[in-house]
Amino acid sequence: MVIGAVLGVFIAAVFIPIRQPEKVTVGQVAQATGAAAGAPRADQADASAAAADDTATTATSSVGTVTAASGGPSAPTSGGAAAAPSGASATAAAQPSSTAAVRGVTDNSIKIGISVFDVSAFKYLGPNVADVGNIQQQWEAIFDDWHRRAVLPINGRDITPVFHTHQVSATGDTTSQRSTCSAFVNDDKVFAVIGTSDYATGADCVAGESHFPIIVDGGITEAGMSRNSPYLFSLMMTYSRLLRNFVHWADANHFLSGHKIGLYAMNDAETTSEMDKSVKQEMAKMGDKLTAEAYTDNNQAGSQDALAVQRFQALGVDVVMLFASAGGFTNQAKSQGYHPQYITTDFNLLTADSTGSLAPADQFDGMRAMTGRRDGEGVDGTKEDAQQEACLSNYERYSGHQIPRHKANTADTLEYRMTLTTCDEANALLQGLKLAGRDLTPASFIKALESITGLQQNAYAPATFKAGKHDGADQQRTLLAKSSCSCWAAVTPLSPLYVP
Repeated sequence: MVIGAVLGVFIAAVFIPIRQPEKVTVGQVAQATGAAAGAPRADQADASAAAADDTATTATSSVGTVTAASGGPSAPTSGGAAAAPSGASATAAAQPSSTAAVRGVTDNSIKIGISVFDVSAFKYLGPNVADVGNIQQQWEAIFDDWHRRAVLPINGRDITPVFHTHQVSATGDTTSQRSTCSAFVNDDKVFAVIGTSDYATGADCVAGESHFPIIVDGGITEAGMSRNSPYLFSLMMTYSRLLRNFVHWADANHFLSGHKIGLYAMNDAETTSEMDKSVKQEMAKMGDKLTAEAYTDNNQAGSQDALAVQRFQALGVDVVMLFASAGGFTNQAKSQGYHPQYITTDFNLLTADSTGSLAPADQFDGMRAMTGRRDGEGVDGTKEDAQQEACLSNYERYSGHQIPRHKANTADTLEYRMTLTTCDEANALLQGLKLAGRDLTPASFIKALESITGLQQNAYAPATFKAGKHDGADQQRTLLAKSSCSCWAAVTPLSPLYVP
């Protein structure tokens, strides 16, 4: 879950600001590129979306309301919820002509590809950064539980999982993501894919280029969602929506007006575009602007953090929007006697507790953040809710491995967060398959996911999907960084977003 934050340690070269806002690049800012050529294409058969006059039955569960299209179940199994008006249809692009056969689907099984991420390249940083647990075993525990409770078979079909591993690279290499995509699409011929953390390139290949449904936990921009429509779903809100709301959150918390603001982010095409469209343009609407901005490059590290700190300090920047290289920037700030107010958000997953282990205590303490995740809930001693406890207990039952629970003034482990996220992705998959009914096609699966409203999640704010909106979380809260535990503490409840 925190791979974005981890990568920031390694991908840290900076482009030094000059004047209002000053922006000096050591190398050229990356240029936007389209989808890579030569990616695998699917010969997967899609059926037409259901007709607009489908009947529906509605039932209520502890986690929301389910509206099921005809042919689907009349009530949910435990663990998820959905709601949609009768006649909701999949996005038009998801409606090729119907055929008799659907790839990955037989009379009694559904083949699902699951890409598991490997962070072994970062093991030397210790468990705070690299111990995400056994993700494949987390999934196997869920499937075992579903069989034990007769959740599976669903609509007469069992799930046949296919696992492949993609490597998370310190250099940002995404070759292995494309390799897993090719295996799922061309070799395994799966019905749909689950992309665990750091799978944006894989999502481009699976959804946009190969036209297979895929569910990811997050890390997607609106541009990414658009080019992969209608096949891609994200449990987290898009980075674009997150950043727009972050600007309004910063204004509401008095971090903009009257301050000299610096922005520090990654130097890749999609990130620089998001900074322009979702941060600077949103600030301009409110009459605010940056004093300086700097972008890190993955070919140089360390010295560029120092240059960025030097320039920010010289220009009197007192509020830093920190979107990358939390450890590198803050360590350099400490060495130069510079201590601005830091504000951040889930971009590059900087609100994960592992961020606290990367920054000096005196720099980390007092950082503020806006999050759409359920981070920081246990720092005051609050226990896990029933859904979270069920997820963790089931994995412990299956694996024989204990996972530490919330404890006052204690950081969550990465394994804890990843186990909860796995349960969230599995639950979204389950609800989509259940609501799609027996006549399972990519179109009916997409339509089913688009009917989900208020899906309670373990790691994120509740998710709602609909046609044209395939990113789930719709709430935010404020976090405060505490050096005493190197962790984030939730200081407000989950609340509505400021802007769509």
